Amino acid sequence: MHPTVDASTLIVVPCCCAKASGGTNVAMQGPLATSLSDTAYTQLRGARRSVLAGIQSEPALLTDAFTKNRTLANGPDFGDHANSGRYLHALERYTGNLYAVPG
Repeated sequence: MHPTVDASTLIVVPCCCAKASGGTNVAMQGPLATSLSDTAYTQLRGARRSVLAGIQSEPALLTDAFTKNRTLANGPDFGDHANSGRYLHALERYTGNLYAVPG
């Protein structure tokens, strides 16, 4: 059974200090797209677009340690059709200790 997700739900994904590079420019169907209602998933993509717009409009988030933010693309995971992003499954992308499995 899937958890109940509505407008009062906050989903937090911890940052990972290390990420693998590479990937394909074809976005994979995210599990949330099929786990959430169409309304909830549309709201999630809208929130993602708002965060992306906020990052792209804030100079402090585009320089120094944050220069990688300049390459963020408004792709399918944001509800758009751009295909300049590089997608990997999270288990392949995140390589930091937080996501490591012992052994």
